[in-house]
Amino acid sequence: MQAQYAVSWSKDRNALPSSALVRDGRVYIQRSTISDAGIYTCTGGDSQVGVRTADIRVEVRRVPGKSNAPFRYPGTLASWTVYP
Repeated sequence: MQAQYAVSWSKDRNALPSSALVRDGRVYIQRSTISDAGIYTCTGGDSQVGVRTADIRVEVRRVPGKSNAPFRYPGTLASWTVYP
């Protein structure tokens, strides 16, 4: 019987922001804002391989030439995939 591999995510050692969606082990951030920047941690494992973690630093920057514009831009989508 093959063990089921489980994946979870956190941001800055806390729950993910409401703008984040986890699907199939991947994190998607729609309409990112400056507050979405930080250290995202992926934790995954099963009874055979144990638990492993990986940290990813996410930086969010304004679009050049739009410094006075509101930060939310429709259609912005970012995702990261971590393979243990």
